[in-house]
Amino acid sequence: ECPIGLLPLNGDHSGNAAGKLLYKALKRREITKKLLANAGDNASVNGVATRYLSKRISGKQDRTNARDMQVGCAAHVVNLVVQAFLSGLGLAPDPDEEDLYESARAFDLVYDPEQDPEVQEQLAAAKEERRLAAKETDGEVSDDGGVSSGSDTDEDEDKSDGESESGAARPQGLGDSDGEDDGRSDVGKEQAGGKVRGSAGRAARAARTGKKTRSRKPLGVVDKLHTICVDVLRSEKQRKRFCHLQRKYCKKDVQGLTLVRSMPIRWNTKHAEIERASKLKEAVIQWVDSLTHGLTGQKFTAAQRKKTKLYLAPEDWKLLEDILAILEPFKDITLHFSRKGVPTISLVLPLYRKMQTHVKMSQATYSTNADLRTGLRLASAKLEVYMTKALTGRYYLLGAVLHPYIRVAYFENADLWPVDVGQRARELLDEVYNEYKIIYDRQATSQATSAAPRPAPSTSIFAAAIRDAGAPTSPSKSEPERYVQPGWHPCDNEDDVLLWWKASVLQSAVC
Repeated sequence: ECPIGLLPLNGDHSGNAAGKLLYKALKRREITKKLLANAGDNASVNGVATRYLSKRISGKQDRTNARDMQVGCAAHVVNLVVQAFLSGLGLAPDPDEEDLYESARAFDLVYDPEQDPEVQEQLAAAKEERRLAAKETDGEVSDDGGVSSGSDTDEDEDKSDGESESGAARPQGLGDSDGEDDGRSDVGKEQAGGKVRGSAGRAARAARTGKKTRSRKPLGVVDKLHTICVDVLRSEKQRKRFCHLQRKYCKKDVQGLTLVRSMPIRWNTKHAEIERASKLKEAVIQWVDSLTHGLTGQKFTAAQRKKTKLYLAPEDWKLLEDILAILEPFKDITLHFSRKGVPTISLVLPLYRKMQTHVKMSQATYSTNADLRTGLRLASAKLEVYMTKALTGRYYLLGAVLHPYIRVAYFENADLWPVDVGQRARELLDEVYNEYKIIYDRQATSQATSAAPRPAPSTSIFAAAIRDAGAPTSPSKSEPERYVQPGWHPCDNEDDVLLWWKASVLQSAVC
């Protein structure tokens, strides 16, 4: 990789404007004839820029059509597919209307709770809490860990209902609420500081303004879990209470974990939130169940309402497990695409097909749930769009064929690919081989002209004995034929493709 310039985009950010700037930069350095592809995310503006470059460069070199030149970001496609799935569940906007990847690019592609500073801070605090608790006897600690139940202070309760503590808008979810209230702080809402709040306050305001109040929908399953996680992590007081429940009800191997709070723009944080809460399921259940402990009067009534709102039934936990199972392969594929030092263009088609297979199997497994069925249908449709685009061009297929771990045999599997894909894979291999063979032969001829004369054939008895065997009865296989032959110079490590090709130079006249 070598930057050739920083191009200012003042005012006009259209694809044509970007294409013009790119073309001028390439032409100034006289490298337009060497341009093979334009790589970037799948934003429409990049497609327009590629088409502009294709028109300007067409005629100066072969294969400059936009279809081949456009190489999109595979990780972006994974995000779009997952967002389409979540949009069917009401947990994300339609990716055709709002692409969350544009905002998520500010963060790492892969989310790892172990690398999250906020999570690490919570883990350190929880570790200290466990250390202090170890010094106390069981009789010195109450059932609630010495911390009162219910929500935190009025200041916390008055936070914007549709936002988390980070200020990010909370997405809605399965059977979602209308976003007017997230149920995190019902305790004490009815009366506080002499002001009427909650449903009574909304009714009073509606009476004064003449506007109708919106009817509340119940929180969705994922929203409930997110609300619980936010409630637990909102203060040290709440976290300590959960930490006590965690020590009391969870297995020892997960007592060192903490809950994760998701971000609306990063689907993998939602996966981490569900995954971590599932591991701490017993503590989460006890957290909700103990919301009314030690409360009386109006606070008890408000806490009871909140407890009812946040209750996760066994079928809710089953649904969360199903969502987690659907998202898990997408997390693994994102991790695979994010590795450094590994060519990823070879991985695109196999991993796209892996996603398609996973989505299809999930559709059969979760066919009885309407929300999951809708989400998977949208994910399948979105993935089909980008699979078609990937197969239309030549570089994804060629990149896979030239990976010695894949080659042509993979695309000849009729259970995975149409017959024409395997045929086209072999045609592309032969085409590229013949193209470079012409270049190689030309260079070899030039070198042979200036090289020292070859010695005369040997006249020894040994040489004569070998010549007596005559010419081979069957012609030797071409290099492409040897390459696609099973077992020829096997590649045992999927990540050593570049090292494999360096070693293969000794066995090939062209590569």
